[in-house]
Amino acid sequence: MSKTNLQLLKSLADEEQELYLNVCRARIRQLNEVKVNLYTHISLLYYYNYLYVI
Repeated sequence: MSKTNLQLLKSLADEEQELYLNVCRARIRQLNEVKVNLYTHISLLYYYNYLYVI
């Protein structure tokens, strides 16, 4: 998190900080799920390609 974002976060009320952090966590969780799905698809493609070559 950038210095500016941290300073702005500190200036918010506790409830607003909590809400902001929850939104950030949800966004990170969603990005991680997309990465996992992408890596799973890539792994399956390599696996099927390997089976096709054999």
